[in-house]
Amino acid sequence: MFSHIAQGGGYFTGLALLNTGADTATVTIEIHSPSGTTLASNVVTLGAGERMIGLLNELFPSIQNQLGGFVRVDSTRPIYGLQIFGSVDQRSGSFLTNIPAGTF
Repeated sequence: MFSHIAQGGGYFTGLALLNTGADTATVTIEIHSPSGTTLASNVVTLGAGERMIGLLNELFPSIQNQLGGFVRVDSTRPIYGLQIFGSVDQRSGSFLTNIPAGTF
């Protein structure tokens, strides 16, 4: 689980997933509002050694202006995940930070 979303309003959220295993992983990615309502869901397949990288608005075109909420990732195999935040306005002190996934 990734505990925050900042997509729109000058901010972007990126997601990177990596399957380091020898078997294919079926991965469900869900975008949730701050109250827990599911806003979007997608299922992807990551082959052995395969990665997926993208901005939330690329992976989920319906998520253009979502400030707050969380991303839930479920996988049939162990995978690694990383979330990245940044500012699209580089002139006003852009930032880039990463958040490792939490396990629950």
